[in-house]
Amino acid sequence: MDRDASDFLMRSLRKLHRWGVPLWFDYGGAAAGFLLSALIELSRLAFLPARFPSVADVAANTFGAMVGALLALVFMARHEHAVLP
Repeated sequence: MDRDASDFLMRSLRKLHRWGVPLWFDYGGAAAGFLLSALIELSRLAFLPARFPSVADVAANTFGAMVGALLALVFMARHEHAVLP
């Protein structure tokens, strides 16, 4: 499952780095989003027979986790600058 999503994730990360996202925001940082998404998809397979797991769902959820983490960093940085004189 990771192999199919890996190409999408790496292309997305390279694009984010070109846009100025710090290099420490990398595949390791996306791993938590990927693992949680994969766990949810495997749970669907085990507990919801009418639902089918999807690699596309895992990739989209992982990308969403990366975007959410990036937005959280931006929000925290803005909040920090607003609080500090």
